[in-house]
Amino acid sequence: MNGQRPSSSAWHRAIPLAARLWLALVALSFLGAWHPWLELPSHLRLHLTGAGVALAIATAMLRTRAMTLILVAAAGINLADGWSSAARPPAVPVGPGPAFRVVWANLQNWNTDLAALRHLVEFERPDLLLLTELAATHREVLQGVRPLLPFQSADAMTDPLAVLAATRVAPEAMQFDYGVGPEGPLAIVRFCPIADAACVTVLALHGARPWRGPDGLRDRQLAHAAAVARRRQAAGEIVALVGDLNTTPHAVSFKRLLAQSGLRDAIRGPQERPHPPFATWPTRAGAWGIAIDHVLVGPGLATSEVRRGPDIGSDHFPVIVDLRLPR
Repeated sequence: MNGQRPSSSAWHRAIPLAARLWLALVALSFLGAWHPWLELPSHLRLHLTGAGVALAIATAMLRTRAMTLILVAAAGINLADGWSSAARPPAVPVGPGPAFRVVWANLQNWNTDLAALRHLVEFERPDLLLLTELAATHREVLQGVRPLLPFQSADAMTDPLAVLAATRVAPEAMQFDYGVGPEGPLAIVRFCPIADAACVTVLALHGARPWRGPDGLRDRQLAHAAAVARRRQAAGEIVALVGDLNTTPHAVSFKRLLAQSGLRDAIRGPQERPHPPFATWPTRAGAWGIAIDHVLVGPGLATSEVRRGPDIGSDHFPVIVDLRLPR
C-alpha cells in the first residue's frame, strides 16, 4: 500500500548491503597509490567515518553483531587516518622574527563578487596576493588595488590553471616554470617582504583535476613543484608552496608531495594563533566541504596564523596566512 513504511525485511536487506558497499569504498580509499581514481574516496575520509558510525548503529539495531564489529573497526581505522587533518593544531610561542602575509584565492572565473574581492585585498593588505581562475572582469579590481600591490605579473586570463602574483615590494624575481607543459605553470616569486629580514621564495600552483590518469597533469605538477622546492631549499632559499592543489590531506598524493618536497603542512602544523583546520571547497558545503587549498612551508618559516577568508562569490574560500621570517 502506498505510504507504508518499508518492511523490516527490507531494512534487513538494505542495511547490510549498504555496509558492504561502505566497506568496499573504505578499502579502495587506501589504494590511491595504485591509481588517482582510487584516491578519490580518501578525500572524503571524515565523511566516510561518519557514515560508518551511522551504519554501525543501524547494524547493531538489527543485531548483526559481526558486521557491527567490522564497521566499528573500519570506522576507527578511517578516523585514525583522518584525525590529524581535523584536530586543532598545537599553539607555539610568538617567534622573534617579522611576519608577512600571503592571500591565496581561486576566483572561479566570472563568478567572483568583485566588491568582495577588492574588500578582501584592501582589508587584509597582503604582502603577496596569488590568484587563479581569473576572468577579464578582474582587471578592474587588480587596477584598483595597484597602489597596495604595484608589482603584478602578466595577465593570466587565458589559462584557468595559471596564477597571477602581485607584491607590495619589488620582487627579486617573478617567473613561471612550464616544466610540465603549457598548462598549469608553477609561479615562482622571490621577494624580501620585510626590510632587514630574510628573503623568501613562494611557489604557487593550481593543480589540475585529479582524474586525468595515473600520469595525469596534476600528479606531474605536484612532482615538479616538489622537485623545484627541494632544489631551491638545497640552494639555501627559504621556500613555501601555496595553491589549489586539488588534493586533500588524507590523500596519497598530498602525503607524497610532503615527502618529496621537504615541506610541512602549515594549516595543520604548529601555529602562534591556531585555528581548527578548515574546508575550502565548495563554499556551499561549509564545514562539510573538503580542504584542497593548501599552504606548505619549509625550514626557516614559522606559521603565525592561517585563516579561511570570507565568501567572495567563488566556489573556493580564500586562504590567508601569516608567516614569520628569521632575521
